[in-house]
Amino acid sequence: MDHSRTLVMACATVIEEMLPIMPEGMAHRVFDFGLHVNPGKLRATLQEAVDSVSGQYETVILGYGMCSQAIIGLKANGCRLVAPRVDDCIAMFFGSRE
Repeated sequence: MDHSRTLVMACATVIEEMLPIMPEGMAHRVFDFGLHVNPGKLRATLQEAVDSVSGQYETVILGYGMCSQAIIGLKANGCRLVAPRVDDCIAMFFGSRE
């Protein structure tokens, strides 16, 4: 994966855990943790952000799980959208044997 063509989008809490394991210089965008309180607003904010970077990045990696189902229905317009298959973002850090 070309790291210069990849963007990570995550809330302020999760990005702090992701930054130490991300390749140096990988682009990232941080969102307020408070958006979790309103899943509709979180979804709209993420969709607007994905749309705004379409064509600039090949891949957008979300640092969000199903988090109140806010990522359901997001559309990748001109890029690949990657989201972990976890109920909430905290589960990303637990790992799995599978």
